[in-house]
Amino acid sequence: MFSTFTGNSRRPRNVNLSGQTGNPFSNTSWSPSAVSNATKTVSNAQADRERRQAERQRLKAAGRIQRTWRGHRARTELANSRREAFDQLYSANDDGPASTDKLHAAFRLVLAFFSPRRFDDVVRLVRFVRDCDAVDLAQIPPSDTHPSRMIRFIQILVDALNLVVSGTCPPKGPLTNLASGPYGSKEALEILKLTRRIVSVSPSTLATAVDGYYTALAGISRYHDLEESSTTLVTDALVTPLATANTPALESAAYRALAFRYLSQSDLHLFENNVGLYARGIDSSKLASAILSGYANGPDVSNDQLLWLLAHYIDLGSVADDRQGFDYLEAINMQLSALSSDISIRLQQPAEQQTEARKGVPKIVPLEPYVSQRLLSLVDNNGITGLLRELSDKAAMEFSAQGQQGTSLLAGYISTLLLCFPSQADDIRMRLFLATIPTAEGERPIIMVLWEDVRRSALFHKLVTESERPVDVLRKYLHGTFSSSKNMSEEIEWRVVLMFLELYIFVLRLSDDDDFFSGIKPELLQSSQSASRIRECSLSLEDLKLLSTFLKNTAFTLHYKAREIVSPPAGPDTQAASRLDSYLSSGINGKARSAKSPPSDPRRPEGSARLTLGSLRDLVTTAVRMLYERDSRKPFLPTGHWLTDKLEREDFISAVFAEYERQRQEDNEDSDRDSDGDVEMGGTGQVALNTYARMERMRINQRKYQRERRLAEMGPKLEILKHLPFVVPFETRVNIFRQFIALDRAERDGRASEERAMRMHMFDQFPSAKHHADIRRGMLFEDAFKAFHPLGEGLKDTISITFVDQFGTPEAGIDGGGVTKEFLTSVTAEAFSHDEGNLRMFTSSETNLLFPDPVAVDGLRESMRGLGLSEADQEWRENISKLLKRFEFLGRIVGKCLYEGILLDLAFAGFFLLQWPSASSGESNTYKGSVNDLRDMDEELYKGMLRLKNYPGDVSEMGIDFTINDQVSPPGQPLKTVTRNLIPNGDKTLVTNDNRLLYISYVARHRLVLQPALQTSAFLRGLRQIIRPSWLSMFNQIELQRLVGGDSSEIDVDDLRRNTVYGGVYVIGDDNEEHPSIKLFWRVMKSLTDAQRRDVLKYVTSTPRAPLLGFSQLKPKFSIRDAGRDETRLPSTSTCVNLLKLPQYTSMAVMREKLLYAITSGAGFDLS
Repeated sequence: MFSTFTGNSRRPRNVNLSGQTGNPFSNTSWSPSAVSNATKTVSNAQADRERRQAERQRLKAAGRIQRTWRGHRARTELANSRREAFDQLYSANDDGPASTDKLHAAFRLVLAFFSPRRFDDVVRLVRFVRDCDAVDLAQIPPSDTHPSRMIRFIQILVDALNLVVSGTCPPKGPLTNLASGPYGSKEALEILKLTRRIVSVSPSTLATAVDGYYTALAGISRYHDLEESSTTLVTDALVTPLATANTPALESAAYRALAFRYLSQSDLHLFENNVGLYARGIDSSKLASAILSGYANGPDVSNDQLLWLLAHYIDLGSVADDRQGFDYLEAINMQLSALSSDISIRLQQPAEQQTEARKGVPKIVPLEPYVSQRLLSLVDNNGITGLLRELSDKAAMEFSAQGQQGTSLLAGYISTLLLCFPSQADDIRMRLFLATIPTAEGERPIIMVLWEDVRRSALFHKLVTESERPVDVLRKYLHGTFSSSKNMSEEIEWRVVLMFLELYIFVLRLSDDDDFFSGIKPELLQSSQSASRIRECSLSLEDLKLLSTFLKNTAFTLHYKAREIVSPPAGPDTQAASRLDSYLSSGINGKARSAKSPPSDPRRPEGSARLTLGSLRDLVTTAVRMLYERDSRKPFLPTGHWLTDKLEREDFISAVFAEYERQRQEDNEDSDRDSDGDVEMGGTGQVALNTYARMERMRINQRKYQRERRLAEMGPKLEILKHLPFVVPFETRVNIFRQFIALDRAERDGRASEERAMRMHMFDQFPSAKHHADIRRGMLFEDAFKAFHPLGEGLKDTISITFVDQFGTPEAGIDGGGVTKEFLTSVTAEAFSHDEGNLRMFTSSETNLLFPDPVAVDGLRESMRGLGLSEADQEWRENISKLLKRFEFLGRIVGKCLYEGILLDLAFAGFFLLQWPSASSGESNTYKGSVNDLRDMDEELYKGMLRLKNYPGDVSEMGIDFTINDQVSPPGQPLKTVTRNLIPNGDKTLVTNDNRLLYISYVARHRLVLQPALQTSAFLRGLRQIIRPSWLSMFNQIELQRLVGGDSSEIDVDDLRRNTVYGGVYVIGDDNEEHPSIKLFWRVMKSLTDAQRRDVLKYVTSTPRAPLLGFSQLKPKFSIRDAGRDETRLPSTSTCVNLLKLPQYTSMAVMREKLLYAITSGAGFDLS
């Protein structure tokens, strides 16, 4: 292509007239600069032009500076001349009242010279103020004064007032001789008095200075020991702008300034000591509106100041006559919602422990005592009951007028209290549980009022009938805006629903079976002389059907459709923000909200704090699981009620394993290394955590939640199996459980094969994959513990057992799997026995249900104390560790039996089985204990709790406190107990009629969960090393028992016959005909009762129950072989291989007689 437009390809000459050396390697192609050949002269001309332009700009700037300086100098000289004139005006010592002319002249002069940066101007102003004090306001300004001049004069007074109260006047300045009492207080009060007089007559003059005015009042309110007249002056000055405002805008500005410039300041001693006096002049409704408006537009003060505003507002509300309206609740709710992070974290920090900032963690400053006291007053007995009592006086009018919105506001307020005060949550729930609300039908419990609103709500109807896609309903709540009244109404309904669920979960915790079923069977309630509060809160069967359907549909969608819910059509997912995020992002002393942030939607109910996806899912799942667990223990809902048809049944199992593989890959990339760990319990059972430990736990929980949410999106079907397994048929879940184990075994075998191949290559040998041990019959558990405890998770692998006698001689027989079965069943039989002289790790109830011995650890500690050991001794720690390792090993043995499909003739207590599952290996079980489960541990204690619950008199007269006596003496030793607190300061808290249900709940939690916590945790740690806790989470307590011990339904003889293997002469030949003795055997089996059939099954297999999915799952198979023709012999068995050795009987009567005799006498164990 040509380099010029002439078409000439000849390279142009490079002519250089600048005298500079050119770059021989530069591009000489044509360009305008090359053709025009800009010279140095041109460059210099451009530089000269720029210098001239800069000089012109400098001269103009100098002119502006000179003009500004001349103006400033002229103004200063003029102001100084005015000051001289003022000083001359006041030079004469005239002690009498000032003349009108003098005041007029001084007024003009003050307006002309006053500067808030000059302290001598404040002195002059004080002189003028003193002269004004004795005259009428009309005499102060000239008659022709424009209103703007009065606004300017008020601004001067406010500026001077702030200068005096701020303490910035020099200690040796002109005001020193004028001050009396606190520094500048006299002068401040004099200025304030004149300001108040003017504002009371002309309130509009304060329009531009209202913020500074209330800021100055806050400074004056910090003064100590003011006279009564001064206190009255400050009080009047505070309420005057509120009472005299002549326009709505001015009134709104005054109340906003009162809130964010006065009440938000710290240490307002005058206000705090005379709050009743202040409250009489403040309209609480207008103050509430100002606070709500300020929060909606973004408060421009720090979180600390907002906490002071909240504390002062609570103080005002405690004495105001009209405080307990919905406006007050709305304002409190808004403030608590915005400050919940600061409150929940800083309220738990002791005042004497101010932590230093660490990497990633801001400095934590405890709340001031005044703030803490005011906040805690919201949740004390007077705070909750007083609120409800005063609301009840207005409920008939306001609840009917505002309908569900009033209930919604109360529900939102209580939910916010639970968020801000987690340590007082149970007390809050109990006071709400005991409270009533007047309705057209009379006084009704709050929870029933909430339930009626829930049942009537459109939201409830949508999720029960699924008339609208549940995904859309839930996404709207989590991500929606309030662009329509319909959406706003739905938000109100959500608040009522969530508050009801909070309280109903609490009621389920407290209610025993009689209480719960009193709503289903009303005759139980009618037979009682007086209905207790908890029975008044029981729901009817129809209500329970509706509620369980609502919960099932909602929980299913939250787990199964999580990906759709967290991915709204527009906008980022904001639900990962947690309380810790809020705290760390705003900082302790940071701004609550940026002033530039857009105002909240005015249609949104104030104080609305939506739950995150995780919090909503946890709440709904907890409620539905509690109902399901009660229904599984004592059915009251129709068969199949919990199942769903929303899962693809055909490919469900294969889809589950596809998700399982994806999650395992994710685990390998980002494994969750959080372990359960041993939790050292104090005397009260509370975990002692310092602030940094709490925050670190919050960080861990946040990371865990984010990871679990990611996994939930990857595997919705697995999430259903973990959290809502009851929507899947039991047989399907058992199949999945077995396939999980098969997949795990195949993976381990693959790794073992690789290791063996590597060893063969390196050492030229083929090592055995088995773990072998010699076990003495009389020392089963001890030998097993020594041999297999170091294996840990390796116990999943194949183990080989040789039984030896007391001399070390091996018993006859080859372990083809049967001896291992015999070993596992024998070890568990010995370990779970609680006879004297045995291990006594487990104990049993009167109904022979097994659970960890609660006294095991305490008894060992007491024994060591008797030997002179203390907790600081190494031997002490070693002995405790040794005992817990035995519990852990026993958990592995039970897990090994589940892993191998070996049934155990053991029955565990339901409350113990409820603690087995958890959603992941790093997550603790959520079981809290229930009074109903006490029956499985201690029948007498259960009956005692029921007597206490139903006691008609005054419980406080019994002198019971929130403590419990635990046995600490080991078995066989004189009884010794220790008293432990159930709650902090439990020994100082009496049990009353109001809190006795909480006491019963805490007793159940202590006995079932806290007292045996170390033993249970160790056992479960071992169990979960073999069986993943997420696998166990697919089953409830009854199903887990069936998984361990087999099916308790009637023995199916036909199924057993189809899955029996024959040996010897009993082998079925080519004609497919059974041996005559075998035909007799099955005829005898069908003639036996179910109990006798179970005895036969136990005689052969060591367990009286069939496998869950039938006898096809029995390992090894049920087998029968001949034992000769001698019909006088009894049948014998080899239980290790499930083998019955049956002589060739020819008579049905003889066979029946011999078989029954054998099973009742226990004769005939033979390993050969």
